[in-house]
Amino acid sequence: MAAETTSWEKLRSRARYLEAELERSLPNLVSLVARPSTSGAEESRLSASMEGLLAELRDVADAMAVEVEKAPSAARNAILQRSREVAGDFERERKKAMREVKTNSDRSRLFCGADADDPEAGGEHLQPILKERKHLGNASRGVGDVLDQAAEARSDLAAQRAALEGSELTLGGLVAKLPTVEGVIEAMRQKQTRNNAIIGVTIGCCSSFLLWAVFA
Repeated sequence: MAAETTSWEKLRSRARYLEAELERSLPNLVSLVARPSTSGAEESRLSASMEGLLAELRDVADAMAVEVEKAPSAARNAILQRSREVAGDFERERKKAMREVKTNSDRSRLFCGADADDPEAGGEHLQPILKERKHLGNASRGVGDVLDQAAEARSDLAAQRAALEGSELTLGGLVAKLPTVEGVIEAMRQKQTRNNAIIGVTIGCCSSFLLWAVFA
């Protein structure tokens, strides 16, 4: 039992040492990444050192797991889980920093050695930018053609609208010159009323004359 305790204490002490080393290495790596003008060699060296510390920390965690199986304990299990979580956190931060290093390196290679007077002389460094610029130019010309076609269609529609408005004005003038249907009906009604009045007066006069002739 004493041997198991001694072994556990050695493993826990080693895990603490590795965690402390990682805590010192990670800020140094982050500070180097923040300076994109560096070559990247120092970052790679420090990343490799951290990778070795992480590998050893994972080995220590596996050995601690064996000790936990031999003498199960809630406290030991909590320490084991913490060591594994710390190893995972440092590994993620290291990979994130190295991705930033790669991004900075690619950016430096892209713009390094380009001839400002001759863009084509930049070789492979400016080829992606030139290709993208070519695509943008083609797209811009395509948009310009579409806008020209739209302007022509707009002009045609405006001309058609003007023609329709002219036709409407002409038709309105013809309608204004012709008598309305209501006016025609009213004139026919007045004429019929006048004819009825004449017939009525004529019949009245004839009737009066006959009555006078009979009684006379």
